[in-house]
Amino acid sequence: AALADRVLVLEAGRVALDGTPAAIFANLGELARLRLEVPAPIELAARLRAAGRRISPAALSVEAIAEEIVRTQRRR
Repeated sequence: AALADRVLVLEAGRVALDGTPAAIFANLGELARLRLEVPAPIELAARLRAAGRRISPAALSVEAIAEEIVRTQRRR
């Protein structure tokens, strides 16, 4: 998904979600409702955000999350 421009999530043969990877993975509650497993990097980013880190929703890979952490550390 990190390399895709668009993600479609189907439920019972119908489109349940349609959007950019960042938009789809920003909606963890809806993904849970659809019983979809959240990729580990997305879960990591969500936990970091919950802990107060500024992680862009566009950071969908471990590498991108690490870059976000380095970038925010430099601003301090």
